[in-house]
Amino acid sequence: MSVLAETSWKLTVIFVGFLVYSWIWIITNIPELFTLGVIYGFLMLSGMIISVFLISTNKPVFGFPPLRLMPETTIVGAFIGLLSVLISGAISQLPLFQVSIYMQLPPLIALFFAVLISCTEESFFRGALLPVVYYYGNENVIQAIIHNSILFTILHWVAYQASIPSLISSFIFSIIVSAASLHYKSGYVGMIAHVTYNLMILHSITGFP
Repeated sequence: MSVLAETSWKLTVIFVGFLVYSWIWIITNIPELFTLGVIYGFLMLSGMIISVFLISTNKPVFGFPPLRLMPETTIVGAFIGLLSVLISGAISQLPLFQVSIYMQLPPLIALFFAVLISCTEESFFRGALLPVVYYYGNENVIQAIIHNSILFTILHWVAYQASIPSLISSFIFSIIVSAASLHYKSGYVGMIAHVTYNLMILHSITGFP
């Protein structure tokens, strides 16, 4: 019970269920996103398996924080997201594949997709993978952050055909977000940062929202 008490457990379970349902809906209804839907669906399934393992061994999943920390983690996450937009804009351009995805989707679907991929990536990489690397990889904080960020960057290379500068931006973003997630023992701060970042990118491409 002490492990479950470290996070807003019911909110985390409900939210993960929403993510799973959303990817099933995308895979079955939006052909343009089928391949990405399969990739992210696999991430969700893997994250749930890892989470069950963590809980069964009395280690925490980095889910939503306690409600008293919601305001602080929201502000920190939004700041990280805005900072990451500035860093990314200084060293890279968006992958053409990612730009084409946003351009071909209806605005509301593009908005939904931008939020969904942000939350899914953070649920897997910061919510499930980061704690298992940290607690079971015999690693210190810095090693866990670096290894988690390498895997995060590989996903963006595979899924979005990103350039080297874009991959560097993803790696830097992941370093910052992973550090914040370990500090709060919550993936929520990363979700806010990632959603903020992706919404800013979506707006720069489409003018929406």
